[in-house]
Amino acid sequence: MLMKSIINHRFKRTSSAGGLSNLAKSHLAKLIRPAFGLAALFSVSISNRDVAAASTGTWTNTGSLLVRQDYSDEILLANGKVLVIDPAGASAEIYDPATGVWTATAGLRIARFSFSTTLLADGRVLVAGGWNSQSDYLTSAEVYNPQTDTWTPTGAMNHPRGHHIGTLLPNGNVLVTGGIDVFTSVTATAEVYNSDTGAWTLTGPLSSGRSDYLSTLLPNGKVLVAGGFSAHGLYLTNCELYDPNSGKWTNTGPLNVARTATRTGHSTATLLPDGKVLAAGGNVYQENANGTLASAELFDPASGTWTMTDSLPGPRSDHTATLLLTGKVLVAGGTDGTTNLSSAVLYDPANGSWTTTTSLLAAHEDHGASLLPNGTVLVMGGNDTTSFPTAKAEVYDPGLGFNASSQPQIDSVSLLTSGNGLKVSGSGFGGISDAVIGLMSLNNGVSLSLPATTWSADSVTSASQTSVPFGCLLATVFVNGVPTVGHIFNNPPPSGLGSLPNQFSAYIPRPSMVAGSGITVNFVGTPAVTYTVQRAAALTGPWAPVGTVTVGQTGIGAYKDPSPPAGQTFYRTAH
Repeated sequence: MLMKSIINHRFKRTSSAGGLSNLAKSHLAKLIRPAFGLAALFSVSISNRDVAAASTGTWTNTGSLLVRQDYSDEILLANGKVLVIDPAGASAEIYDPATGVWTATAGLRIARFSFSTTLLADGRVLVAGGWNSQSDYLTSAEVYNPQTDTWTPTGAMNHPRGHHIGTLLPNGNVLVTGGIDVFTSVTATAEVYNSDTGAWTLTGPLSSGRSDYLSTLLPNGKVLVAGGFSAHGLYLTNCELYDPNSGKWTNTGPLNVARTATRTGHSTATLLPDGKVLAAGGNVYQENANGTLASAELFDPASGTWTMTDSLPGPRSDHTATLLLTGKVLVAGGTDGTTNLSSAVLYDPANGSWTTTTSLLAAHEDHGASLLPNGTVLVMGGNDTTSFPTAKAEVYDPGLGFNASSQPQIDSVSLLTSGNGLKVSGSGFGGISDAVIGLMSLNNGVSLSLPATTWSADSVTSASQTSVPFGCLLATVFVNGVPTVGHIFNNPPPSGLGSLPNQFSAYIPRPSMVAGSGITVNFVGTPAVTYTVQRAAALTGPWAPVGTVTVGQTGIGAYKDPSPPAGQTFYRTAH
């Protein structure tokens, strides 16, 4: 995933990097890949010593929604609670995992259907577009502030749209793409929301209009849009990639099977720890047959192709798919085309297989799901076996196999100004023999491993060669395989970063300290492409070229600046 195109680094000539721990010895290292996320989950995995055998996943009833609803939009907030907006936007409620209770909160200022919902890097929530009770498609947008529990109008889009998706980009801006703009018509337009100014700017259009598509932010920073509907409801298999640096779309390999998302016979798209995308299930309408799909396929960003993987145990659509801390994907509920389901299955990316897990306590179709800070999954609402909306909610515990009384605790998470490492402080971290801090984005599932260099009974510190993402971050520490309850903190992006031109072709993470006076700057880019590395003392420039680097086949490049200036330094790349 492409992160910020600029890195702010305070360099001290006396600093040097510590040695990296051996990732191969880490319990979760094989589940975590080098990439970057926005709202992220940090986990430190040590070993399996003194951990009980993992138990079977279990479902437990929790507090019911205040309003029966299907097709809801849900967002895990920076305070660890879950915001749920009803499908018309008229009401909203918040779930507190600590109490299992739902509390009413403010609904949208303008009632709307089929809008996009995006968690911003500062913890606010952006709602954009949709259509109203007169079936007019909207340009208006509004922002929810969890601290004040209020919705505030923000800038209007340039083009009306509904049945679209909003994707948070690495620089904190939001991309909205396509959608329906008037009855039976789909648009190819796309635009970007600047979270600093509240303004929208048109960007490059899709090659063809579409709505109700699958959308995923990839580890290389590009946005994958797959399938959906064309005008008049024709199913699509073609896919496109958006490059936020050039503002242009390019075609990539098509789906093997037509799939749609959001609110119509939907499939799901899940970014896996290895950077591939899993598309599972869905529905393709057939007049005289059940069009619900059991098939699943994987998109590989390296080759730009989709490959079939093992099929679900049975046909399923209108389900949810949630990436667990174990690296597996929980697919829950939905419909098989005739009956709404309570069954649930797990996909294991390691071998491409599906296994059944414990069934939900009730059927849920067109429902919502959210990973909670403690690694469990909240499922809420949807339609029951009678195909009427339900208020029921339940929580899935994947059964990691530990005694709750032995859980270590996190007190704080901080970014280290010297070396740009990450320090997690708390209690019960004793007995560590090896440590890795892993990041998994709650917005897009992108993963990153941060090797730990030092640890003690009350703290774990990552290596300096890291890129701590901007945004709302959820921290979890695994001590001998036992996880803490998540701890959320914020790493705000530099002011004004989202207003800079999209002229960067690669992201340079926070540089790593090296022995001596030099500094190594790591970034992701296109393999075999040569980039110019630029440096400045201020975010606004002036920028001066300091060298070039060619990205290797892994997509990772490294530039060593032999004489970085003391004090604050920014790096960026251009191509």
